[in-house]
Amino acid sequence: MAEASEPRFGGQARYAPLVPTFSPHTADAHAAIRLAWRAVLGATALLVAFLIGGPLARSWYVGTAIEPRSAEATSIDGIVYLRRQGAREWTTAGSEVTVQPGDTLRTAANARAFVELFDHSTVLVYPSSTLRVLRAEQGLFLPEKSTIVLDLSNGRARIGVAPHADGTTAFFQVRTPHSSVHLTEGSFSADVGGDTTQVRVRRGDATAYALQDTSTPVRSTATAKAGQRLVVRADQEPLGGQPMRADLLVNGRLSSPAGREITGWVQLDLSEREPEGKISLTETPGAVTFTRTGQGHGETLLSQQLDTDLWDFERVVLSADLQVVSHSLSGGGWQGTEFPLMLRVIYRDDTGGKHAWYRGFYTHNEDGYPVVNGDPVEPSSWHHVDIDLLALLPRPWRIERVEVVASGWDYASAVREVHLWTE
Repeated sequence: MAEASEPRFGGQARYAPLVPTFSPHTADAHAAIRLAWRAVLGATALLVAFLIGGPLARSWYVGTAIEPRSAEATSIDGIVYLRRQGAREWTTAGSEVTVQPGDTLRTAANARAFVELFDHSTVLVYPSSTLRVLRAEQGLFLPEKSTIVLDLSNGRARIGVAPHADGTTAFFQVRTPHSSVHLTEGSFSADVGGDTTQVRVRRGDATAYALQDTSTPVRSTATAKAGQRLVVRADQEPLGGQPMRADLLVNGRLSSPAGREITGWVQLDLSEREPEGKISLTETPGAVTFTRTGQGHGETLLSQQLDTDLWDFERVVLSADLQVVSHSLSGGGWQGTEFPLMLRVIYRDDTGGKHAWYRGFYTHNEDGYPVVNGDPVEPSSWHHVDIDLLALLPRPWRIERVEVVASGWDYASAVREVHLWTE
């Protein structure tokens, strides 16, 4: 019997699949070989991806996995309000409360709150302030990686940024309506009011980022180091490296830049009898004179309303350049309240009590009237005075008004500059 011959087609050996197939990928030898190579290369690629991509994916996850962290808020005095994320109503926070990311704290006009964040950074929130914790998160596997973002929409806060145990510092940012400020480890005072944000750097470094134009993404920056101040005004470039000292009074030089009128101050005459006292500018720019010739109590003054809290200031100094030319009443009058020139401050203490403090200046006291709150000066000479208001008893916590007053019967006096310096 003849042996079965191998099927041939066109003179070549015919490919016989092991199993019947109807797939075009295995219909002939070349297709089957290509399929095999594809399988081998695909498996190799998967193996390489697993060997390389697995550790990379693990490293990425370990480096980016985060957990939200809460903060603890304590009410120091007054009423503190809390609004949870997503809620529309405010509730009283109580003496102690846990604050989650997204929650907002608001202090009443006479209230303060102390917030301790998860990394031991702290925020002392002063009266009439609103603080929101936007982000407070820590690495799930890398606890040294942490992020804190706070929003101070108005008011004032003292911020202490804590260092990590390994010497690194968390990403710490304070946002305001005018700027985003990055803080390093240290102590800072943030003040947000009107169209201005100010950050005083007591220790550490601060960098402010502000939009030059709200319609464009172009940003400008400014920095401040310890003993300096950042100032950011709406739609303006931030100013860095400013001196810590700042004047709370508007136009402490009294006159306009051209020296033709008094600006920033209200002029009043409260004389009980005619004639009225007169306020005028001298030929020397900025020098304001007070004059009156008559009988009975006269009182002429410049006044500026402030309504400013002093909670976070370490120094508040009332400074002035003044001159007393002449006056008819001895000293400060028989009650010791009628000086030819006085500096007067209306303020409230920490209980809300209202006080009127004054310091008078005179050239003679022939009748020996009481001058407990008065200082003698040389007539017609200019004198510079600095008065530490925080040393007063009771201590001022809120300045309502600052006045420069001339009073008595006949008087002639002048003032050249008045400032309320704060640090």
